[in-house]
Amino acid sequence: MKLQTKETIGTRKTRSAKAGALIAGLLWASAGGAATEGSSNNYFGTDAGGSGGTFNSFFGAYAGDSNTGDNNTATGADALYSNTSGMDNTASGAHALYSNTTGSYNMASGTAALYRNTVGFANSASPMGDPPALPGRQ
Repeated sequence: MKLQTKETIGTRKTRSAKAGALIAGLLWASAGGAATEGSSNNYFGTDAGGSGGTFNSFFGAYAGDSNTGDNNTATGADALYSNTSGMDNTASGAHALYSNTTGSYNMASGTAALYRNTVGFANSASPMGDPPALPGRQ
């Protein structure tokens, strides 16, 4: 099993080398193969997290999959899936901010909230009623 280091997943130094290796191993295993660049990022879920950025947290399968931006938080499968350089976004719910690429300062709460937003700036949305039919991962 390959263990990620402090530089690759942003774990903080611990007083015990064994504890640090254990934590890194657990994060690697739970992330299912997380990002290899950036720092101070937390990724949990199959293919969660992109290939860079700093201070991001992605929880859920494919959450933040394309991310290189900073200060983003996504909770839910496919949340912030397409985000590339967008920053300071918060997505909570499956498919929330799914199509966002460069949009920043957005907050989406609920299944498919702001699903089609791509470059929008400073939006906030929480859908009401049944979620729309979703085309799925491209």
